[in-house]
Amino acid sequence: MSTTRYIRAFALGFPLCGALLLPVVMHAQLKAELDPPRWRGALALTIGGASVTDEASTFGDIVGITVDAAGRVFIADGQDQQIRVFSSTGVFASKICRKGAGPIEFNGLGNIAFAPDGLLWVRDERNGRFQVLDVRATPVKLVRTVPLLNHSAGSRQPITFDVAGNVIDEWSFFDIKAKRFRPSRIRLSLAGVSLQTDTLPIPIGADVGEYKSVTTQKSVTGAVIGTSEQRIFQPYGPQWVRAFGAAGARADAVSSRYDVSVYDDRGTLVRHLVRKIPDVPLSSAERAIGEERLKSVTNIAGASAGSLPFGVPRVHPPLVGLAYATDGTLWVERTTADGQPREADLYDTSGRRIATAEWPREFEATRGRTLFVGNRQTCSLALDNDQVQRVVCLRFK
Repeated sequence: MSTTRYIRAFALGFPLCGALLLPVVMHAQLKAELDPPRWRGALALTIGGASVTDEASTFGDIVGITVDAAGRVFIADGQDQQIRVFSSTGVFASKICRKGAGPIEFNGLGNIAFAPDGLLWVRDERNGRFQVLDVRATPVKLVRTVPLLNHSAGSRQPITFDVAGNVIDEWSFFDIKAKRFRPSRIRLSLAGVSLQTDTLPIPIGADVGEYKSVTTQKSVTGAVIGTSEQRIFQPYGPQWVRAFGAAGARADAVSSRYDVSVYDDRGTLVRHLVRKIPDVPLSSAERAIGEERLKSVTNIAGASAGSLPFGVPRVHPPLVGLAYATDGTLWVERTTADGQPREADLYDTSGRRIATAEWPREFEATRGRTLFVGNRQTCSLALDNDQVQRVVCLRFK
């Protein structure tokens, strides 16, 4: 075969080889998403708890946790109206503020968060303001105050920021028509001007595990003189779970189905994250806890178990909670069997499932006061067996 004919044959055959390789590449990508790498979380740091003796590491009411670029951990204590600063290894470094109404003083300390420019935003509830602090300066410097447009008795909801750097704050209000509290998100300029307010719609099915018991109070003559209302929630029933992330992103779902709605900073739905996963039955211990809980709340509400539209379910809801990491990765925690480690699916900003994370069951990493730092670390509120508060940080490998 001549050299010319050999080259021509190779050139004609190459596209065919490329076409044959394409399904192989696509199969590898699909396999990576169907069977992503597993990250295992282990305890890396504990601050506080029943065993500590120093006052600086003793907390009364942790209302916020955040971490700066240097790895320092900032913990807001609503009982002492202080923000305490610890090194990346958990050594106490300093404290910020005291109770009061002056600069760098708090009254009704709420959540804390770092803005993209590195300044620390502090919700100072009863003083009706955010205080924006430069914690890189020595001493700490007050950069500005931003008026609060809403009050929610010491909000612990996350403080996030849109792509333009405006703060996005959440509060709850009582919707008279819906007869329930509903969340609303307010976008504020740095001058405290309201730019946009969005009331979050309640997802279908979010309240099917809720029962309202209304008791009418009457006088001796039979005239109605008042009413009282009690709400009973189904043990292991569906819940509305939400998460808020960097650049104004948010995600929500009803825990009874693995169907997570993801929205951009304008509130536009960008994707659904849907998976079919096996049911996780309640253990006998969990079922006993559920029955006891249901019995106690029905007694308090003056209702009977037979009047409720639900009982203790046979299986868990598939979802536990949602959380955003600071790099935009969304953690979707799935239910696992009693006694087994917790697990979450991790999705990148394009909606691709990139990993499965697991960590010790005693740490609730997608509910309560939790901060995910990048992909590989999370710091959250935890309780000892005697209910003493501490902060635990997990590192994933």
